[in-house]
Amino acid sequence: MRNLSIVAVLLALPALAHAEDDPGRKVTYVCERGPDLVITYTDDAARIAVPDGDPIVLKQRLAADGFRYGDKASTLRGRGREVTYANGSKRPVRCRVPDDP
Repeated sequence: MRNLSIVAVLLALPALAHAEDDPGRKVTYVCERGPDLVITYTDDAARIAVPDGDPIVLKQRLAADGFRYGDKASTLRGRGREVTYANGSKRPVRCRVPDDP
């Protein structure tokens, strides 16, 4: 039984290493007001780039339609090429992926 456990761990190691090395999918959104949002999506989180600061990392949440990420202070909701980002008590910002030229 112990040998079986060791084999299972050894088989899982490449998958774990790959998940940590996965940089995710980077998407730039143009917003109605304010700066563009640059977001990197991974399997379970959205990482919002913040100029001159640490990124905001939001965990994936259940969504009835589309996708949703959030923490205690911020929420990112979207569907298709559009997202709405709300940070604290600030007014939510609507953004979208620009059309290809």
